[in-house]
Amino acid sequence: GNVSRNGPSTIPLPNGYCFGNGHDLYVEAVLHGIRLEMRLVFSVNGVDCADDCVSSLSFPFLLTSNLDITEKLFASFADQDFHDALEAFVPDVLATNQIATQYVQDYAEIGLSESFFPGWNPRFVFVDFWNGFYGSEIEDSDGHYVLIREKGFDGGNVESSPPSSLHPNGCIIVGNTLSSKTRDFLERQEVQTNGGELFTLPVEWCCVGHVDEVLSVVPAANGIPYYLVGDLELAISILQNSSEEVLSGYELPSKQAILSAYGSETGMVKRAIISGKLDEICGRLQVGLGVPSSRILRVPVLYRPIDSALLGTRKVATFLPNSLNLIVVRTQGECRLVVPKPFFEPFEDYYADLLVALGHDEDYIGFVPTLTLHERGGEAHCGSNSQRIRENIHGLFQETPQP
Repeated sequence: GNVSRNGPSTIPLPNGYCFGNGHDLYVEAVLHGIRLEMRLVFSVNGVDCADDCVSSLSFPFLLTSNLDITEKLFASFADQDFHDALEAFVPDVLATNQIATQYVQDYAEIGLSESFFPGWNPRFVFVDFWNGFYGSEIEDSDGHYVLIREKGFDGGNVESSPPSSLHPNGCIIVGNTLSSKTRDFLERQEVQTNGGELFTLPVEWCCVGHVDEVLSVVPAANGIPYYLVGDLELAISILQNSSEEVLSGYELPSKQAILSAYGSETGMVKRAIISGKLDEICGRLQVGLGVPSSRILRVPVLYRPIDSALLGTRKVATFLPNSLNLIVVRTQGECRLVVPKPFFEPFEDYYADLLVALGHDEDYIGFVPTLTLHERGGEAHCGSNSQRIRENIHGLFQETPQP
């Protein structure tokens, strides 16, 4: 059995844990550098007769990146067209779990941690921020499950850069809207910080306020990471100079309606603000993470400069599905890219040409419908969550807990 405690407890353990042979009691944690102490007291009629104490050093919770190997992909069943497309394009890794919510990404962070127990190194760790949502959705063999019961934690606004000379285990990238509790939890892990802090990008102007609305890390076929960043001006230029129309029949705005919104007085002001924020993100990637400018690729995204009737009081959405919000499924020997279908052929051609130029086989680039997710501000990445394994972990688990 498993015994879980959120803090000091005086609740007696079942007798089976204290007497007899073959009973083991384990304590695990995912808060790096904390000294864990477990004290067992044997009492008779309220009188303490004996006690013992076990002390250990906890290991870090490591977030994986898009360059790591995908073992399993959890995806939303709430958008049936999206899920059906994944079932056809990445059937080998798609989980069968019936997760009937749209934004699977927001409910938990899935990473790795270590354990000295036989056969458990490294282990998958599911950190559930939403009152047990993932608890019934994962198999025991997948690893350790951590439920954070406190309010104020959130998921989905967290990404990781791949390992580099500056950050051997990668660096956690978050939006500036991340809750303070989640930020503190991740910074305490230490091993993926940028000088002790999370690398933070300005996303408060976005619809949901998550980093995956503006940034995606995509490996080239040779494994070199590239950072895709949205570009509103590029998107408007392509829209203006194309004779193509937005595909009809999907309740998406026409090309003329989109251009009119950017041409209004309010639209022009907000257009300049959005473009400035996106340029700032590129600058921060170069200065803060040391990403060469040649590794930052701008891609067309039609960030909406006015509130959307579909989104009520939310801030900035996108007129068309945001193809930047994609899924990277890297397995042994191949890499598949799941890209939200933009329903505007010149945009689809732009993304396809860019990914092929990075060495990807066009047959492994899948444009999938995400309209149900899109209507409420999300896309493919928002509607999924990846369980990944990293083959080479840089010296994280070399400190042996002392008895």
